[in-house]
Amino acid sequence: MIRRGILAVGACLVLPGAAFAGMDDVAYCSELGSLASRYSGSSGANGQLSPGPETKQALADCYNGRSDMGIAVLEKKLRASGISLPKR
Repeated sequence: MIRRGILAVGACLVLPGAAFAGMDDVAYCSELGSLASRYSGSSGANGQLSPGPETKQALADCYNGRSDMGIAVLEKKLRASGISLPKR
């Protein structure tokens, strides 16, 4: 009985931190996507830059629980364009 209580308290302390870490990754990925769209997109019909397919897929990865994959692609894309990465 005591053991279950300890496990329950431990889970309550650990899980919120995990949830916040995931939110931070998604926010960071979103910021990277915004930069990649702004500075390394392709020119659309109306003359504005729009994100390329690689950037769109990376953002989709971020929002679908694969933020580590999306972040890696976006960071690589931004570095190749000579753009400084935002702080995490």
